[in-house]
Amino acid sequence: MPTKLLFVICLLCATGSRLRAQSTVELLARHYQARLEHLQVPAFQFDYQNNLRRVAEPAQLRRQQAFFRDVQHRLAQLPTTGLGLAEAITADHLRYEVSQHLRRVELELAFRQTAAPVPATGLNALPTPHAWYALYAHQYTSTPLTADELYAFGQQQVRRVQGEIRRLRRQLGYGQDSAGFYRYLASETFELRDTAQIQRRYRAIERRVRQHLGAVFADTAVPALRIQPWEGATAAMPPGIYRQGRYDFNFATGRHNTRAMEWIFEHEGIPGHHYQSSLQHRSPAYSPLSAATFYSGNAEGWGCYVEYLGAQLGLYQAPEAELGKWEWDLVRSARVVLDVGIHDRGWTHAQALAYWQASVPGQQDIAEREINRVTTWPAQCLSYKVGAQRIEAMKARLSQQPGFSLPRFHAAYLALSGLPLEVVERHIEAVYRSLPARG
Repeated sequence: MPTKLLFVICLLCATGSRLRAQSTVELLARHYQARLEHLQVPAFQFDYQNNLRRVAEPAQLRRQQAFFRDVQHRLAQLPTTGLGLAEAITADHLRYEVSQHLRRVELELAFRQTAAPVPATGLNALPTPHAWYALYAHQYTSTPLTADELYAFGQQQVRRVQGEIRRLRRQLGYGQDSAGFYRYLASETFELRDTAQIQRRYRAIERRVRQHLGAVFADTAVPALRIQPWEGATAAMPPGIYRQGRYDFNFATGRHNTRAMEWIFEHEGIPGHHYQSSLQHRSPAYSPLSAATFYSGNAEGWGCYVEYLGAQLGLYQAPEAELGKWEWDLVRSARVVLDVGIHDRGWTHAQALAYWQASVPGQQDIAEREINRVTTWPAQCLSYKVGAQRIEAMKARLSQQPGFSLPRFHAAYLALSGLPLEVVERHIEAVYRSLPARG
């Protein structure tokens, strides 16, 4: 047989094998989605008590288990080479989903068999509390971090943020006057009481961000964002929230804190949730499962990460504005420690309150709210700080490459929105290389 003909036949065989492999991944993803809907697996909710009350009967759980094991077996049969980038990402996305569901079903079967009551004080009151906490931590961070690693990370972040606040306290002239510093922060100096004035200030922040966006992002075509008061907000809610195409600011008390405005606009608006969401709607997803999945570590991690870009986006020019970012960062960092303490280590409410009082000065008015949130929503609070740290770590790793481009890195990360962070970490370098040099 002529050498050239032999080469063509081999090439066709290899191509056919790859197409069959790709087809298998795509078909498996479609089969998985259809069967998941048929099994009526309830969506994971923030409130763990609601999740436990909705645990299916053992027979239904065993049907789920059989399905997830079957998909796991099919995934194991996929070739380890020859898959395209999208197929490899989809396969890893499926592996993550199936593994997480199998862990959940195993714990829910045991919960059904013990007939344990639904506790009100957190996951630590359940049988096998450490396994339950590991499930929730994995759900909300989509990373394999252990409870001990999370606890140490939270403590380290609390110390770091406290140091940043001390730096700014000295800069503002209160280095030796802690009481005066917190009186200054509680004064009316930082209060806006007119919604039109608040909207104008947010628009000024938005203009600054849009003007600087091209320095750190490749895509600057961000859709318009509506800004308005948050209807139905209460004093117990955060300073603002993003809903599709809209940023709502909290005016429940008739005033709005100016120190919160810059960081929260970054988080909820641009380049946070609004920016990430707009790109997801305009760009095709690598994994077909992304349309039906949400990973808090990816989304809230991104929102938290972009807050650290404030200076590059023309913000934090006044020390008080930067201070506002670190004040809320301290809340988020303390939550990580509280979360592990309450749900994995069995802290009482009194222990949690004592930790807050010792670690978060000047914000005692929200202590009960935050402890109740952490108790009711186990691991959700991990999404912010853990997600941001994982993004920073990916950036640090890729920045070692010659000619590293920050806009290109951001484009690569945002192209992987809607995926678990451990899948993003596995594939971001390949996605980064696949993009044009500018991003």
